[in-house]
Amino acid sequence: MGERFQNKFAIKDGAWTVWNRDRPWEIDNGINGKSAQTYGHQPVYLARETITKKFHLIYFKNTYGFNLIAGQNTKSMKYMVTGGHIQFLIMTGENP
Repeated sequence: MGERFQNKFAIKDGAWTVWNRDRPWEIDNGINGKSAQTYGHQPVYLARETITKKFHLIYFKNTYGFNLIAGQNTKSMKYMVTGGHIQFLIMTGENP
């Protein structure tokens, strides 16, 4: 669910904030000497079922900040979004 400073790929239970910090006006106005990067978040959740061994992937697209609440040993996930258009893409199958 985004870049995190942790030892493992899997997220832990808790609240994870996802928020863009962007400066598009620097690119639009041609201001030199500052970072010309634009940032975005593409939160993707990939999991493998322990019994069926099948995968599911959830891609959540939204330009606003949000919190992801993972609980019950990451068996539940709740998205708390501040606004914007919400788009989910859900894929399932034998291979990721």
